[in-house]
Amino acid sequence: MPFQLGILHAIRQALVWFYERAVVTTLKISVHFAGFLRPRFRYLPLQGNDLRVLKVYAPLTGQRDEPVRCSLEHVCMDEVTAEYKEWERETGHCSKSRPHTTRMAWVEHRNEIFEKENNRSPLTATRTQRKLHRYTWGDYVALSYCWGLGSGKHLRHIILNDRFIAVTENLEIALHTVRISNDIEFTMLWVDALCINQGDQEEKFFEIRRMKNIYGGAIGVFVHLGYADDDEEARLGRAVLQSIASKVADAIQRDRLDLLEHQVDATDKDQCRRMSALVKVLSRPYFRRLWILQELAMSEEASMMGYGHYKFRFSEVVMACKFVWHNLEWIVVMTGLSEDDYLNLNGCMWVIIFIQQLRTLSHQLEDASLGAGSLTYADFQTALNLSQNGLAMLPHDKVFGLTALLPSTVAENMKKFHDYRLPVKDVYIEFTKAMIEATGDLDVIFLKSPLQTMRPTWAVDWQFPVHKASLQHDWCNRGYRQFEKAYSNLQDMVTIGKRCRADASRNLGFKISNNTTLTVSAILIGTIDGIASHMPTTEQFSAFHPTLQPVYSNSPYEDEDAVRRALVHTLFANPKWGDQDPASLFQIPWILPQDYASMPLATTTLPEEMLDNIKRAAPLGWGFLFYYGIYSFFETVRRTLGPFLVAGKPFHEYFEHEIKEFDMRKDKIYLDVTVLVGGYVGRQLATLESGHLALAPMGIRRGDGVYVISGCSTPVALRKVTGGEEEGMFEVVGECYVDGFMEGEAMKGVDEGKYRIEEINLC
Repeated sequence: MPFQLGILHAIRQALVWFYERAVVTTLKISVHFAGFLRPRFRYLPLQGNDLRVLKVYAPLTGQRDEPVRCSLEHVCMDEVTAEYKEWERETGHCSKSRPHTTRMAWVEHRNEIFEKENNRSPLTATRTQRKLHRYTWGDYVALSYCWGLGSGKHLRHIILNDRFIAVTENLEIALHTVRISNDIEFTMLWVDALCINQGDQEEKFFEIRRMKNIYGGAIGVFVHLGYADDDEEARLGRAVLQSIASKVADAIQRDRLDLLEHQVDATDKDQCRRMSALVKVLSRPYFRRLWILQELAMSEEASMMGYGHYKFRFSEVVMACKFVWHNLEWIVVMTGLSEDDYLNLNGCMWVIIFIQQLRTLSHQLEDASLGAGSLTYADFQTALNLSQNGLAMLPHDKVFGLTALLPSTVAENMKKFHDYRLPVKDVYIEFTKAMIEATGDLDVIFLKSPLQTMRPTWAVDWQFPVHKASLQHDWCNRGYRQFEKAYSNLQDMVTIGKRCRADASRNLGFKISNNTTLTVSAILIGTIDGIASHMPTTEQFSAFHPTLQPVYSNSPYEDEDAVRRALVHTLFANPKWGDQDPASLFQIPWILPQDYASMPLATTTLPEEMLDNIKRAAPLGWGFLFYYGIYSFFETVRRTLGPFLVAGKPFHEYFEHEIKEFDMRKDKIYLDVTVLVGGYVGRQLATLESGHLALAPMGIRRGDGVYVISGCSTPVALRKVTGGEEEGMFEVVGECYVDGFMEGEAMKGVDEGKYRIEEINLC
């Protein structure tokens, strides 16, 4: 009997397969034939608050090569249901002025009703879900995906309004994932490539300007990471991602930081394969695409994501990303990532971890538009940094793709410059000016890259990627909730950057002339003297500059403890770090060999003396540190700074050289190491002629002046121009943290007659 049943099952499968092949073949032939009889597809113009949405139809068969069938429909976003209109009236929400916030509140309201109905009867719940659409025509989900042809480098065809139309491989797999979902019966899609007439430049610009309302007003955002080369690897990647995400969430819930340690074993081939599959998911080109920033900012952490045919939640991606960040060095070794792949992974993880801040910014912008508070440069810094790191086909898009995440005044000021025919330099200068006007300060000039050659030097060339982390260290980047207990006043310390200003918030005004000269009021607080080496990162910044020891022996610090405090303040770019609870940095034992200065910076072979020190330190409780994901970077920073003289003493001598038993909080060590490494990339420790410590931008030179400028929260390194038309003017080198000048001390010094304010021109 089992044999006979097996035969019958095989016959049934064969019949189904032949039937489905016939259906797919007939469908393709009929659409091809109809294409000859119908005129070419043409877009109808959008009127008022109209929107084009895509209706995706369920598949007729289980065959993968069955073309995705969909239709493009015109709808009006003003046609809301009576139930939704009543809900807005009762709650005070408004989808026009606060689309993102209102959408979230409506979804929460809808889910509460749906859950109640589902407890009564699944059939009733289904009917209720249909009733709870906001519009008379239904509702829509915005699709966020990766433009481009994908790995296959060829186009696919879908059926749109009964015609074949070519789309990218990434878009086709995204639509296929949607069509095999269970809920497509109730929701339409907004897809930029299809719902915007790409041949109409005027319409494109108009739709780009209302992207915030389109994505913010959607009932949800579905993210698709693109086509998967290897279906089995994609399946494994999802399984590993969800498994690790669950463990990390559990660790955070139970305050068990140790659950995130020692989770990777470079000798386990199966684990290496699993980690490689996970890294593939987190390294998708989607995350590097500039335009997705505003799209993800309008999504929620619980949003669904697709990769190939598989789906998971964005919240799971975030948790898995935190795990990889925590074990980064080991995972790089396990997976054998090249430098380019490592940098790409870093860029992708940066987006994943910081997206929540963009969501917060989206809500803040909606509040600010209603007069509920003003926003500063610090609020936009993450968005601006991610824009610099994002990839775009055209250089203009580095600005155009960000306007939905910026104040309406910026978009308004940029309106007449929203033209791809304009020189990109003009667009960048106007954007810098628009940000200065919108925020009321000059801090945007700190985003200038040391590789920038575009003038004026106070305007940012957005084509260069971010080469350093923000001085206002971001709490989100520190990883896990457990760090909140590392210091008793941690929240106060991590927010100090938004509260203290070198210019004491004293507004003395500034002026921009002829789009070339920025005239500011400034106070010279010192001149650069000694400069420590920087830590080589990418190939562009790989040139190793030897330590330039201080010429002057001045020191404003009364003893070694004061020097250590000043070093912590400077290296952590924080005037309060470690003042209430001592920082752990200099209690970490110095385990490098005596001849550490001769070690190559990029080495994987450790000297015997260093290995012996590690073996002695591990049993004393220090073993956890050597497994930390960025430990080798930490030692590279210490080795780089080691010989630099601070108050007449080499930097390395401020550390404990005797290995003692560990008696501190692990999370404090983790946090301090992370902040040090993150802050020193792209920067150099320096001294002023007065002996004050400074954290200067890479490329700083001896003799550069350091000024407190009205309108800048941090002192600025400037270089005086000699010769030519700009003689006597100053080039912007970059922000320069100076210990003892971060809380308005220079302005107070002016009042006391110690310093004077002068008007200078930045070119």
